[in-house]
Amino acid sequence: MNRLLWCLLVVTIFCIGVSAQELVILQPNGASHWVVNSPYQVQVVPQGFSGRLRTVIELNRVYPDNPWVEIGSFNPNYIDRQTMYLNGYLSGVPTSDFTAAIRVRIDSLHISQISERFIIDPINGIDESTTGVLVDYRMLSVYPNPFNSTATIAINLDRSQDLTLKIHDRVGREVTTLTSGLVSAGEHRYKFDASHLSAGVYFITANRAGKPLVMQKAVLLK
Repeated sequence: MNRLLWCLLVVTIFCIGVSAQELVILQPNGASHWVVNSPYQVQVVPQGFSGRLRTVIELNRVYPDNPWVEIGSFNPNYIDRQTMYLNGYLSGVPTSDFTAAIRVRIDSLHISQISERFIIDPINGIDESTTGVLVDYRMLSVYPNPFNSTATIAINLDRSQDLTLKIHDRVGREVTTLTSGLVSAGEHRYKFDASHLSAGVYFITANRAGKPLVMQKAVLLK
């Protein structure tokens, strides 16, 4: 009898431990907008996890029978009880916006709650009727590309506007801000000094009112 009670106690403790494992997604939420071919950030709070475990982000287009598609993985990723900030880059070629949701998997077994539905926008332009600015990917260029140590970033505007020009690395970390504020019409050139950075892919994004408008990819060789 004592042995049976001991076994039941062990099973109960095990079940409690398993049920205590939870992943809660804070971002994205219902107010979020992601832009294709731009950096993204997922905020998730892990409960009951610790150590270095593989973490995977999966996306679903919120249609019946649509599969979950892996869009980012972090292996290994140190996990504790604090909020995790998972940065990645969302690639693709959609022609219109769509509703999506994400979930997070840890160690291939534990799946988070599904996030609130949010909007993913294409990168091929902004509606002129709502912003007053029509954006074309050809307005932003990088040369030389690939480059070694330094590159020139050129942007051509058909009218004056508030603009922020930022550079991120391949996992979404901001590297530098080239300009931020009112930029006049015409061509503007900025020097990107990457002599202190590691070789790899970097992304230059032009933002208006906090929303990415256009992006170009630059490859740093060393």
